[in-house]
Amino acid sequence: MFRQQVYNEDTWIDRGGQWIQSDQENIMDYVKLLELKTFKQYAGKGIWAVFYENAVRFYRGAAPDAESEAAAIDLEEKLDGVAESHGVNERPWEAQDASALDHQTLAQWISENSKGNEGKDKFARYFVGWQSWTGQSGGSSWETPLLHSLFERSVNKDSENSEAYLLVGGAGQIAERLLEEAQKLGTELVSGSKVVAITQDGAGVTVTTTPYTSKGVAGTYEAKFAIVAMPPFLSGTIHYDPPLPARRLALVQRMPMGTIAKVACIYDNAWWRIEGRSGQALGDGNRTVQYVVDSGNPDKNTPGILTCFIQGNKYISWSTKEEGQRKQIVTDDLRAYFSDGAKPEPCVEYVEANWPAYPLTGGAYNAYAAVGAWTAYGPSLREPHDRVHWAGTEMATKWYGEFEGAISAGKTAAKQVLGKLD
Repeated sequence: MFRQQVYNEDTWIDRGGQWIQSDQENIMDYVKLLELKTFKQYAGKGIWAVFYENAVRFYRGAAPDAESEAAAIDLEEKLDGVAESHGVNERPWEAQDASALDHQTLAQWISENSKGNEGKDKFARYFVGWQSWTGQSGGSSWETPLLHSLFERSVNKDSENSEAYLLVGGAGQIAERLLEEAQKLGTELVSGSKVVAITQDGAGVTVTTTPYTSKGVAGTYEAKFAIVAMPPFLSGTIHYDPPLPARRLALVQRMPMGTIAKVACIYDNAWWRIEGRSGQALGDGNRTVQYVVDSGNPDKNTPGILTCFIQGNKYISWSTKEEGQRKQIVTDDLRAYFSDGAKPEPCVEYVEANWPAYPLTGGAYNAYAAVGAWTAYGPSLREPHDRVHWAGTEMATKWYGEFEGAISAGKTAAKQVLGKLD
């Protein structure tokens, strides 16, 4: 399920990705083609709730003061400078000193480049490390290689804010509507099935499926080429004949998904929108909910929606509890973030997207390369396996991890296949 209706017939939430940016041409083309409407994410006057050093504070932006903000910006600029000076681009394994960058984690680099233990330097380390969760693949700073972080910063840097707009009705309707259009054209489509094997010879490929839902079917399908569009590690669960090259198989074993769940709390009113607050909240790891954003339509007649992200070891602990306990933990955290000066209302609907528990997702937001993986195995990422080509957002050379990257990677794979057809 891409999206879910909540509250009333006009309110939908996305169980997957939800944000787009106006300068992302491919996804905006679909928005225009399908005549969908967008709305800008609510920002108020830009005041965040920040749980930092065991207290909730309200700041304009996420920083507690101008010095801390300057230190965080300086640390980010140093990161961008490393990417630029080492030539990190869509082929990170070719960067200068790539192996050294690939065998150092982002957390290690942050520690070495921000030595202070208190004040502004402490906040800078905290903030830049937090961004590896929220702004990139979802891997923590202590498990994400510096090279991978630099790669994402390099290929996703053309916009100041890639999460500025949401779609009325949810972004998930794009896939649903495109499926409907394809069916109108008479295209043979099979849903609810899982691909378990792909065999190929000099003439073409045979794809074998097994039912995954009640609508799924077991079958075999023949074609001249196949395009596999899924997270790299899941592509490795398919049986290939001939087998995948060792380098490709080794890579997909070393590209996990981030450990993150997404939770939406729906309220009758956006009670937190007072005194210019943006509805955005940031935690320092001591609360279960570590990032919150207001996903509700700014229209006063629509319900309030707080979208929450639970990550890493906090996710592991939270996910083992009963649903009622999980909901209580989330709503308690939201009250802690926003109730100072605001009167909390009850969460009338609660929806979890437990990404790490979904067998055909395995986590979020997308895959990141483990330490050493880019330099040892990276060149195999986009190389076709004879008649099998790869797509999905992890194949993108721009907007990696976003809708835009997934579309561009799909177009690239389609062009490759069309170029080989007789």
